Amino acid sequence: MRPFRPLCLLVSVALGLASAGPPLGWAGVREGLVAYKQGDFATALHEFLPLAAQGDREAQFYLGTMYTKGWGVAPNPVEAARWYQRAARQGVAEAQYNLGVMYTRGEGVPQDLVQANCWLALAARRFPRGESQTTAVQTRDRVAAQLTPEQWTQAQALVRQWSSQPAP
Repeated sequence: MRPFRPLCLLVSVALGLASAGPPLGWAGVREGLVAYKQGDFATALHEFLPLAAQGDREAQFYLGTMYTKGWGVAPNPVEAARWYQRAARQGVAEAQYNLGVMYTRGEGVPQDLVQANCWLALAARRFPRGESQTTAVQTRDRVAAQLTPEQWTQAQALVRQWSSQPAP
């Protein structure tokens, strides 16, 4: 009976680990969001990073915001734009809006008013009626006023061609 003792110990350890729940960082977007809203950005970052890397659009958006504002990370507009871009491609209106503003200002991305207008127009379409949609429309219109007719045509073509893309 002695040879079974290591096997029993191994099974006991495995069952104990399985019942302990997932390791920190695997809990999910909900837990990351709770930490984010409480200002615990270290935990939020720990929760969001693996999820965002796997294509979770909500985690990508919140990482973009954290890099924009320097919450739990050094402010980094290039990283913010990268995460917003990934979420925006999946149809997150807030990320589309923020990315449009970044293209308008040339923050984290080269200044490109055609891209800015495209992302702002997409955000304006996706936001429900209300303050966010009104802001997106007004910002889009301010950018559109700066475009040449050719640029406006390009931006409109990008909007028509756009479709939400699944995470890579």
